[in-house]
Amino acid sequence: MLSTGWAIARYNGRDGYGTHPLQSEYIGLDGEHEMPAQPAAEPEPAPAEPAPAEPMPFVEPAAPATDPQFRTCGEANDNGYGDYQAGVDPEYNWYQDRDNDGWVCER
Repeated sequence: MLSTGWAIARYNGRDGYGTHPLQSEYIGLDGEHEMPAQPAAEPEPAPAEPAPAEPMPFVEPAAPATDPQFRTCGEANDNGYGDYQAGVDPEYNWYQDRDNDGWVCER
């Protein structure tokens, strides 16, 4: 009750115990203060520490927009590149279209 404001710690002999030398002063103080209608609000808890940031997941870097211009289509295919179409992929012009079908480095 003390922490909520519903009580003030003062000795008082009116409850059957012996009198206290400051009892009349305490009774006067009691008359000066009204009992609150509601207990004092509990203090707000301190804000919680923010959680540590989650580490960013590893993301495989994106392949370059074009292949690094290998010496042969075989090297391009071995490194995951290929299937370049004439007029669409700039890499088409880097390699030889031996069958003239408009595609180079077909996988």
